[in-house]
Parts: sequence; structure tokens; C-alpha cells
Amino acid sequence: MEKTCSMCGERKPLSEYHRRRHYKKDGHRAACKTCTAQETKKAREARGGTISDEERKKAQVRHATRRLIMSGELVPQPCEVCQGLDVQAHHPSYEGEDAARTVQWLCPLHHAQEHGVRAWTKQMDMFPERPAERAEDDGRQAVTYRAVGTGA
Repeated sequence: MEKTCSMCGERKPLSEYHRRRHYKKDGHRAACKTCTAQETKKAREARGGTISDEERKKAQVRHATRRLIMSGELVPQPCEVCQGLDVQAHHPSYEGEDAARTVQWLCPLHHAQEHGVRAWTKQMDMFPERPAERAEDDGRQAVTYRAVGTGA
């Protein structure tokens, strides 16, 4: 069976297309593997290349932390500073085998303050007074979790 690529217009066998089972029509992408690879390369170059090894390590630790939370092995606690329940996981270090489990639970304001002590960040400018006055300029939003009561 063959298919026409939506990008280059060439007719190619289905083996030249990435499989996508959730695509209802034929289970394959509209663009062939070659065109998809070219577009991926262009997009990567447009954003400045691949991520650094350090950023990759941080992403892996954050992902592992989310998995631990979803599995129930890591339970969000109230903010270590103000005891607020709207908390984020802060990693003091991304090194070591247990980095995903070694977190501080901080509310958005205290999380920003923790990062704001470093000269390279402007995060404190986002929080002039209260977390409700956050600036969401870049459209990204931090993942937050509801802390469970300590039972006391």
C-alpha cells in the first residue's frame, strides 16, 4: 500500500511513514519519515540546538519525581516555610541516585524566592508581593500539587 507525502508530494510505501495508531484514516503520519526528520532538524536549529546534558539530567529528575508522585511513593507535604497547601517540588540538587526523591515542598512564592537568591534569575521580579500577582508572560505554568495533611 502506498501513500502521498503531505510535504514533498512523493508517493511512497507505508513503511516510509511513522506509524500513529490513533490516526483514524490509515494509522500513519501524513508526512514521510524523511520530511519529518528534516522538519525536526529545522525546528531544533531554530530553538538553538539540542538541550545540554545538564538540562537533560534536570528534566529526567523532574520526570522521575512526577512518576513517584503519581505512583504514591512520594507524597506532597505543606510548604516548608508557610505551611500552604498549593506546593511545588523544589530540587536542591539534581545529582545522585536519590535526586528525584530529595525535594523540598514549597509554595509558588517561596519556590521563586528560593531560586531568586541566585544572581542569574529574575524570578523574584515576578512576585512583588503575593503569588496571586504572578506574571505569566511566557505562557508556561509550573506544575503544582495539593499537599496532604500531616495528620496532626
